[in-house]
Amino acid sequence: MALLAITVLGHDRPGIIADVTKVLARRDANVEDSSMTLLRGHFAWTLVVGTDTSAEVVAAELAFLESDDLMVSVLPVTDEQLAPPAQARPFVISVHGADRVGIVAAITDAIADRGGNITDLQTRLGGGLYVVVAEADFPREADASSLTEDLKEVGRTVGVDVSVLPADQDACFDEGGGDRPSDVVPVDPGESGHGLGIDHRVGGQQLDDRCRVTRAVRPEGIEVSILLDQQIT
Repeated sequence: MALLAITVLGHDRPGIIADVTKVLARRDANVEDSSMTLLRGHFAWTLVVGTDTSAEVVAAELAFLESDDLMVSVLPVTDEQLAPPAQARPFVISVHGADRVGIVAAITDAIADRGGNITDLQTRLGGGLYVVVAEADFPREADASSLTEDLKEVGRTVGVDVSVLPADQDACFDEGGGDRPSDVVPVDPGESGHGLGIDHRVGGQQLDDRCRVTRAVRPEGIEVSILLDQQIT
């Protein structure tokens, strides 16, 4: 069974996912990985499917979507793309500050310069606050302290705060430096004072300036990773 990479882009309407998956089901194509989002009313979906059907046939059967101003791409995933990645150390990079042109360019360029490969990227703009959350794999020998200082310095050049945390670390540190699990729950937008609905409490307690939240879920389901550098009131 071969793998196909399919992308669907265009103006959103009800039923796009159902239309695509019905075609795939008729061809016994199994959806193995997918990621879908809405960006300012535009639908964007990327999926990898396993099937014995050729890319040309699947593309032809999905061509009807073009009548709704949707763009569809179907490409085979090559053996080279299936090769397992080299050992890497994953980090979560969180950026927040006043909106301006060039924030994403500066941060992603700095990540690439330091050998980082971005595996997930989300950006949000709300109330004048711009938030970027990136997950990136760095060389195994990457030093967390040096990486943090380097990216913070880049952030200062574009007027934003940058936080870096190993992806497997999700804890709040007490006064003695010990760990206690972070139990982050959704909150209403604006409760945190940022207008983004990020919860700054662990186990119902307000976080102090030594605590950090790495994963907070907005009511609409968007996961935002923020490292708190100072007390939030």
